[in-house]
Amino acid sequence: MKTIYLQTPYKGIYKYLEKSIIDAFKQHNVDILSVPYPYKRKHIQNLIKEHQSDFLFTLVGRGRKELTHLLKYIQIPKVGWFLEDPYFLNETGTLSQQFTITFTVESAAVEFYKSLKSNAAYYMPLGYDPAIYFPQPIEDTEYRSDICLVGYPYPNRISIMEELLKETNWDITVVGGRWASELNKWVKRKRLNCISKWIPPEKVALYYSNTKIILNPHRPFEALNTRGNTNITPISPNNRCFEAAACNTLQVCDYRPGIEMLFSNDNKIPTYKGISDGIDLINRYIVDETKRREKAENAFTTVKGQHTFYHRIKKICQLVQQYL
Repeated sequence: MKTIYLQTPYKGIYKYLEKSIIDAFKQHNVDILSVPYPYKRKHIQNLIKEHQSDFLFTLVGRGRKELTHLLKYIQIPKVGWFLEDPYFLNETGTLSQQFTITFTVESAAVEFYKSLKSNAAYYMPLGYDPAIYFPQPIEDTEYRSDICLVGYPYPNRISIMEELLKETNWDITVVGGRWASELNKWVKRKRLNCISKWIPPEKVALYYSNTKIILNPHRPFEALNTRGNTNITPISPNNRCFEAAACNTLQVCDYRPGIEMLFSNDNKIPTYKGISDGIDLINRYIVDETKRREKAENAFTTVKGQHTFYHRIKKICQLVQQYL
């Protein structure tokens, strides 16, 4: 099987995702021609002809308006993996109609895409790259903490962090842009390690591997793009759910029904439905090392066997094969 892969214009985490996905295609013996952005229609058409590509593949976040014009002239099956759903469905809905197959990281968005067109739509959560996310215990105290949260400071994340800083004595690490301004009255406290910038996944894995608990509150429903909002409530876990578990560290997430679809009861990730509930969970597991390690090990076993990019691309290839 041959595919032409259109790289995205996005920076940051997308460059890492693209490399991991390209590597996974190669692991499945897919002949992949990767084309850097920007690209022109005639050039892509010529490459497809020369390469004899069976299908076109690309990732879609927010935007990608350049694809709307390009894809209508591509005659082979076109496959898009939509990674920001359901937060910008008012933008991605129209674009999805140009694809033969739409894969979405949000299971609640599948019916939305199906309602727009007769082409196929499937739920396909992101996975993780085991070459990046794996247990890496080290002695460096920079990476050690009781609780670690990586991500943008959305209001729900700020609220639980402020409560943890007020009500507990645990050592806390937060990583991501703007955290210093959001927790400005706490940043000088010794027990708060505030890294107020984006860091690459290799470093995230070190923080994840050397904390007792990873706190993973999802992007809130209120963060949905309100212009043309489809009012689809997200129910699927984010990719940090897999990355955290891959570091063999217990994570605590806010509740989403989709987590139960991907982790069995025995390997269930602890979830909470309110700040006080979340803090109770953290307090319970942070002092119970045996239970904490047991839960972490169960989730670790699950993601290794089911949720790497190798597993995702295997399923994508199987589904795409039906349309060739």
